[in-house]
Amino acid sequence: MVDNTNSIRTTNRVAVVTGAGSGIGLSVARQLAALHHPVALLDRSGAAAQKAADDLNEQGATARAFEVDVVDRPGVDVALEKVRAELGAVKIMVTSAGIEATAPFTDIDLADWKHIIDVNLTGTFNSVQSAVPDMIEAGWGRIITISSSSAQSGAPDRAHYVASKAESSRSQRPWHTSCPRKASLPTRFRRRSSILRWRGRPRNPARC
Repeated sequence: MVDNTNSIRTTNRVAVVTGAGSGIGLSVARQLAALHHPVALLDRSGAAAQKAADDLNEQGATARAFEVDVVDRPGVDVALEKVRAELGAVKIMVTSAGIEATAPFTDIDLADWKHIIDVNLTGTFNSVQSAVPDMIEAGWGRIITISSSSAQSGAPDRAHYVASKAESSRSQRPWHTSCPRKASLPTRFRRRSSILRWRGRPRNPARC
């Protein structure tokens, strides 16, 4: 990990987590709240996001819920504007929203393929691009994308899911090179039981 000055463990950085109403997204939101970051929970299910935010607020955290589908770019932009108004500029973006599906390659129709790509890849792009200007302005930021081991190893009957996760991971490098020189590659987490652990070391502490 990097030093405490630039580390994600530094408190009071506004964090946005997509897909935060359940699963990995909810676990990440809880961990960020435990580190005393104000957290915006974005989810297609507004009720799930609100319940999670209420639970965090009852525990003394600062959390807000926003209903949004990450495929809807104008909706993502509006949600992040509300985050800025209620919590402040976005310094941490975690793109956990995603879906999966199983089907033999020959049975995947174009609509199914497009839906997986739209949510897992384009949704990640929408979320990251909408948040990055705040990080550039602040000279500090963290972008955390959630991938899958199948992105490296493949998985039977999941060609569309594997493709979406593989491209989401690979797109990090061009995003990095598009940011100013003081930016860094995203840092990734992996989930072990209920504990979030670092996966690898970030290259050049992030200041995007």
